[in-house]
Amino acid sequence: MEVVILRRILTKILCVSCLTTSIIPYNAISVVAEVPTYTAQAHSKYNRLMQQGYDATRQKNYRQAKVYFQRALAQRPGDRYANTALNNLNIYIARDGRGKKSKRYVVYVPKGIGAPERTGIATTRNGNSTNLCNANSKPSIPLKALAPEGQLQLTTADFPRFWFYVPYTKAKYLEFTLQDDYNDIHHVKLATPPNPGIIGVNLPTNTNITQLEVGKKYTWSLSVVCNEEDRSKDIYVDGLVQKITPDSQMAAELAKASPLEKAAIYASSGVWQDSLATLVELRRTLPQDDEVRGDWEDLLRWQNLDSVAQQPFL
Repeated sequence: MEVVILRRILTKILCVSCLTTSIIPYNAISVVAEVPTYTAQAHSKYNRLMQQGYDATRQKNYRQAKVYFQRALAQRPGDRYANTALNNLNIYIARDGRGKKSKRYVVYVPKGIGAPERTGIATTRNGNSTNLCNANSKPSIPLKALAPEGQLQLTTADFPRFWFYVPYTKAKYLEFTLQDDYNDIHHVKLATPPNPGIIGVNLPTNTNITQLEVGKKYTWSLSVVCNEEDRSKDIYVDGLVQKITPDSQMAAELAKASPLEKAAIYASSGVWQDSLATLVELRRTLPQDDEVRGDWEDLLRWQNLDSVAQQPFL
């Protein structure tokens, strides 16, 4: 008897399932199936338009570059990269209109431009809404990493140097760490700078620190330590860095390039860290050179870091 009742219940469930399936319109099923294809097509179109815009910018074809970036913006309204590119174009056009033409501009082209941004990369925590460790006032420019926000920080260096803008603070000290998935690679306490400005943090080569491995991602962070007994009050910035090997074309271009040209090559290849390092060295050795200063400002502007472009190196 129980078996018969169970069979009847199963039969009703199957019938209801079949009926429910039969009343779903065919075109509704088609729409659901087409969503991933549409998203992929939009993603591909945005990538293509952005790349065409970057190429046209490097060729100083600003009129066509503007068209490409505007079309990319139409694909992704409010997109940070497209808006930044359009803003930079207007600056280049105005600069050339004043007769200050350059042979080329530093154009930073992020790798994986169309991929979703990784939240938390090169992002300042706890430092935008409060005074910096009981300093007299809130800093006009908060703690910043000179790094691409939302993107991997690429480098070709075995022991890269990391750069930060540090505002005035009464913190006891700063703390820099570099980690892989399992271990601290480097951990160091740094003296608090007496004045606001840009600082560099080296990975020392004369210790047991091993060089970065190609393709491996490392997490770095710089903390402003306000209270040693309560590290939750730290103000810090963190991000990811990855070492890559230049392809044959990039290596050939670098081999015959001047330092300024190298900065442009690294930037257009998405290797932010090396472009930045090259320009930092030039800024420190040639502080009065207008071309060097212009390239420095151009690179930082591509990541909305122009607020620190005029800050001193400490």
